[in-house]
Amino acid sequence: MNYRISVPSYVIPGTWLENIRFLKNRSDIHAVELLLFLWNETIRSEFLSELEAIKQLKNRFIFTLHLPESDYAILTEIIELTHTFVSSYCVHPPPDSTESCTFAASLATLEQQFQRPIVLENTTMSKLERLLDCYLDMKPSIHPGLCMDTAHLLKEGIAPIDFIAQYGQFIKTIHLNDFRGNKEHKPISFQSDWLIPCIPFFKQFSGIIEFELFSINEIDISLNYFNYIMKGNII
Repeated sequence: MNYRISVPSYVIPGTWLENIRFLKNRSDIHAVELLLFLWNETIRSEFLSELEAIKQLKNRFIFTLHLPESDYAILTEIIELTHTFVSSYCVHPPPDSTESCTFAASLATLEQQFQRPIVLENTTMSKLERLLDCYLDMKPSIHPGLCMDTAHLLKEGIAPIDFIAQYGQFIKTIHLNDFRGNKEHKPISFQSDWLIPCIPFFKQFSGIIEFELFSINEIDISLNYFNYIMKGNII
């Protein structure tokens, strides 16, 4: 199996660097997604203070980065600071779908400028499809890569296997987490019946599977269950 296991840069209380160093000896974790959900002067200063030390770990981890919902200038600054060691970026569609076409053009410019892929996450299907329409109108021959967030799908009542059937060839990253008790970012377990039909896809998937949970204990629970069912042990 060719997929790479990833986790967020917040699995214990602490900074990006503290989390990455905590994970350094975990041979079962291959990648880390740097979380930048916000970008202001305080966060910028804190991130820059750790940036060089994080770069030094680029031979240990594949780094991806979750961009904030921000304007073009901020996205440009973040990618300019990190593109030398970050392999890909994840972004949400704009909250206001009327801005989708302008946003798609900005993403295309950033991809061309920095030569790094930016994958689009399904916050909701309507927002993702609107952004895809804009992107494909602009570049009909190039379909952007996608980040499939399983909990976002489940929240909308969409089975992840149905998303895979429609978009599987374009999925580059998976944010693997469950939706239970009206809450996202829940660990996967024997209760995650929706996961079982996805196993054949996971077995041939060559991208990044990120356990999008913010507790190392919940990540370990999920990872143990995932490895169990991937070996053919289905409860």
